[in-house]
Amino acid sequence: MDMNIEVEEKELYPKVMIDLEEMILVIFHTDVCGTVLRGDNYYKFGEYYDDWIPDRFRDYSGEIKLDVKNGKKSNTKLTNGN
Repeated sequence: MDMNIEVEEKELYPKVMIDLEEMILVIFHTDVCGTVLRGDNYYKFGEYYDDWIPDRFRDYSGEIKLDVKNGKKSNTKLTNGN
């Protein structure tokens, strides 16, 4: 008896991940390319990088609140996250 089972493959990207050491939040487009949602003194909100180190990041499943003010500093708040 031949059994043909189809499994739907879930897309891995885009996905939000966090560097728990630096508390940097990034929305990844590929395994090494992504945009900063919450940065630090070096990584700024909205900047895109194509050289992230994937092993430093973990999936983020919390809530994200963006407070964007044109021409002023943006603030990203994380709650109920990893």
